[in-house]
Amino acid sequence: MDTLPLKRDLTLAYRTSLLIAFLMVVVFAIGLAWGTTSLYGVDQKRALGVSASTAGVLVPGFLVQDVFNLGVGLPILVGVLWLARRGSLFGLLLWPGALFYLMYTYVHYLIGAPFSALFLGYVAIVALSAYTTMGLVASFDGDNIRQLLAGVVPPRIVGGLLVGLALLTIGQDAGGAVATALGGSAPIDPLARGVWTADLTLGVPAMLMVGGLLWRRAALGYVAAAGLLLSFGRPRS
Repeated sequence: MDTLPLKRDLTLAYRTSLLIAFLMVVVFAIGLAWGTTSLYGVDQKRALGVSASTAGVLVPGFLVQDVFNLGVGLPILVGVLWLARRGSLFGLLLWPGALFYLMYTYVHYLIGAPFSALFLGYVAIVALSAYTTMGLVASFDGDNIRQLLAGVVPPRIVGGLLVGLALLTIGQDAGGAVATALGGSAPIDPLARGVWTADLTLGVPAMLMVGGLLWRRAALGYVAAAGLLLSFGRPRS
């Protein structure tokens, strides 16, 4: 990592990222063993299938999400760690995005999964992902990264794309939430609540902020844009 644009050593971030990967495997193994019988409730569809909320949002079952996390989320995290350790700027910039995706994903479990022994595991993954992401971004040499990417990344196009995606997400989620709340037969706690919560409190503010910063050619915009685009590539309901 010596050749990368950094202001401080990333050994701690690397170790906490590996710890997050280990916790994901543990959570998956426990969920696979007991998810359909006790951890995720008695509704088999909520554990294994895909449910439609009253606002038309499709919500994957928690065990389905577990499989995706292990089959896609974990390899992406390990892959960007490997690239960053080999001195890849591409891997370095995607590393915070991989962690942000995991934070976003496991917030769903904290909100929507039945309370169980895995609750503290979800808390650990969310907290470690959040603080490691912040530590990573703070460790990057933003001015150097901006210089390296200035001729490669079109700031107005990518920044506008991030803002546009944020506005589309607001339209989908806020519109669904309002429609559900005003519907006479709407459930008190819709299935899509976890999706709306994570999108509107994490994804949307981050995309608006980073998109605006990149539009203005601020260093933080160049640092965070690639990772946010990666995290937005998650399966959307």
